[in-house]
Amino acid sequence: MVRVCLDIDILLDFLMGDEKAEEKLSIYLNRKDAELCVASTTLSELYVAVRNPSIVDELADHVVILPITEEVAQKVRDVFDYMDEYEKVKMSHVYVASACLAHEAVLLTKNRQRYSNIPGLKVL
Repeated sequence: MVRVCLDIDILLDFLMGDEKAEEKLSIYLNRKDAELCVASTTLSELYVAVRNPSIVDELADHVVILPITEEVAQKVRDVFDYMDEYEKVKMSHVYVASACLAHEAVLLTKNRQRYSNIPGLKVL
């Protein structure tokens, strides 16, 4: 089973009806060996960005939420060193990458470059 963690950019585009985002997600929705996940920090961002909690609730019912565990917190230290200065300001990116590493998930994102320097992180 492959865990596919959805980044905020893909999710927001999907929720706004973007065809490319829908195509990317449908690839993994239709795979029986894929488990869609969302980092808990991304879920928090969605509740702020979408403003309609029922939409986010519906999404949360259909994905696995990757919690911030002690292992994730330890990975934050390692990931932080590989992020550029701009990305360090956005700690949510650090947490997403750390959650993927700790929970052995690949990250589906529009911004592959953001995460390209992080050893061991698989990005789609």
